[in-house]
Amino acid sequence: MQRNYSFKILYVSTVFVDEKYRNKKIGTLLMNEIERRAKLLGANIIRLDTFNWQGREFYTSIGYEEVGSYESVEDGFSEYFFLKRL
Repeated sequence: MQRNYSFKILYVSTVFVDEKYRNKKIGTLLMNEIERRAKLLGANIIRLDTFNWQGREFYTSIGYEEVGSYESVEDGFSEYFFLKRL
């Protein structure tokens, strides 16, 4: 986690749950804890991105708003950008 002190934004760089542990609410528990700690640090926005369609679905399901995307023609991957106001 990184916090931008100027704008009170916490950036989440990586959250990963091993495939054998997915669909057991572990990702939701991790994100709940990140949000709790972000509030303690004084952040009022969490920002993150994902290249993964499953991650995209997950973040939307826990209240994150997709605010943009970048499609790479060269390698065929897309990156999706999310925000959540705390």
